Amino acid sequence: ERIGRAVSDFLRTQEADVRVLFVRRYFYMESVSELARRFDMSENVISVKLHRARKKLKKVLKQEGIDV
Repeated sequence: ERIGRAVSDFLRTQEADVRVLFVRRYFYMESVSELARRFDMSENVISVKLHRARKKLKKVLKQEGIDV
């Protein structure tokens, strides 16, 4: 599927910590508080990293002609 490939390609370009957080949050549905505990980060740091990743992903998807 085109969207799946685009997301996968995008994640390969991200730093390891962002990639892991993104996958655990949006594929394994872990909460921000669970991620914060697991990785010993504040919930705010997790939220900011995820927000920035989503923003970058949205831009990449639009460049690929995928409406979000």
